[in-house]
Amino acid sequence: MSLQHRAAPSTARPTGVSKPRLKNPLLQRSHSSPFSAHPRRKPSSPTTIPPPSLRPWKTTAPTHDDPTDRLPDSGIVTTLAPSSKVGDVAQLLAYITSHTFDPIPERGAGMNSVRISEILRYRRQLPPIVSVAHVHALSRSATVADRDIARLVQRGVLRRLRVPDRGVGSAAVGDSLVLVELWKAAIEGCEGIDEESKRRYLDVLSRFPDAPAVGVMEFEPRQASQLIKAGFLTTTSNTALANGFRQPDPTTAGSLTSLISAGARAAAGSMAAVGGEDALHIAGGGGGGGGRRQSCPGCNDIGAKYTLTLPSVGTYLRLLESARAQLLALLARSRYREAPLDLLRERWDGAASSTGTAASRRVKGFSDIVLPGQTKRWKQFHGLRFRWVLEECVGVGAVEVFDTGSVGLGVRLV
Repeated sequence: MSLQHRAAPSTARPTGVSKPRLKNPLLQRSHSSPFSAHPRRKPSSPTTIPPPSLRPWKTTAPTHDDPTDRLPDSGIVTTLAPSSKVGDVAQLLAYITSHTFDPIPERGAGMNSVRISEILRYRRQLPPIVSVAHVHALSRSATVADRDIARLVQRGVLRRLRVPDRGVGSAAVGDSLVLVELWKAAIEGCEGIDEESKRRYLDVLSRFPDAPAVGVMEFEPRQASQLIKAGFLTTTSNTALANGFRQPDPTTAGSLTSLISAGARAAAGSMAAVGGEDALHIAGGGGGGGGRRQSCPGCNDIGAKYTLTLPSVGTYLRLLESARAQLLALLARSRYREAPLDLLRERWDGAASSTGTAASRRVKGFSDIVLPGQTKRWKQFHGLRFRWVLEECVGVGAVEVFDTGSVGLGVRLV
């Protein structure tokens, strides 16, 4: 008997046919929730940014750093005279020279001993001179100050020091004043000059109280050489320049050919380029040269002179020019080129003032504070006072100070 096997019915479903899924009404998300319209955020991200007053890692910006309106103007301040009683211009010069730099902070200066010694050495080498513009800024009247200056110069109390070609117009910095007693103290304290040359120099200062330059015959060549090396004399002789270059021939004088051929014939940096070893004798000083004597007929007739000056005057003028430019640049950052006086002082100090926000943050131990030695005021200007620079800018007419009536004094560019 044959057995027949019946195949079991196949349970496989035909391809392409999916089983319908039943939706559970309990698992459906309702869109009627009041929070469904809000965007999703990660739990780690903050929902709001704290206000500036609650951000300890950033310094709060001044409220008048970029005001929407101009500062109120209640009137121009005509003088920045010191609160202490100052009599004549001589006392005013003494006051200005003693208030040029701030003392180095005893704690938290941000400078090592080497840098501190460099700053002190730089301050000591500066001459005790004051610009005439600075005196005008602290005087009740510029006219009265000029009369007082002329009177004190004639009496031998002051000397006027003029350096030509240092700025144009109100930006000129070459007109300065110095107390004669400080000038004499500088020459007496110089170690590179012998006693005879010092006495001769002091005698010239007494005999010519208002002369910026004297004839070359006032000093012997040896004396003049010592004084020039020490920085107390400079040469302003046309004869020295004429002998250092080729003189035109009488037949070609005044022609273009003579001007072309009158260039220097010596290499730059050599002794011949500056007039040779006998340049001092050629300038009209007389005496022996470096082995041979040269006559200089008529050198006094063409105005050969020595200018009386002080050492490191150029260093002082460069400091003055750069400080003025820096203060004007800080003031130009404001929208209307004006700012409150306290804000401008904070900018000059580089947010490292010993009072206010910086000091309180230093006491609290914040690590992001700016130390004085890290600011431009101490790196470039060696601790120059803000008030001193402001008075210089007011004196030359670059800025003006006015009373706001609400936030104290204001400063604006002119």
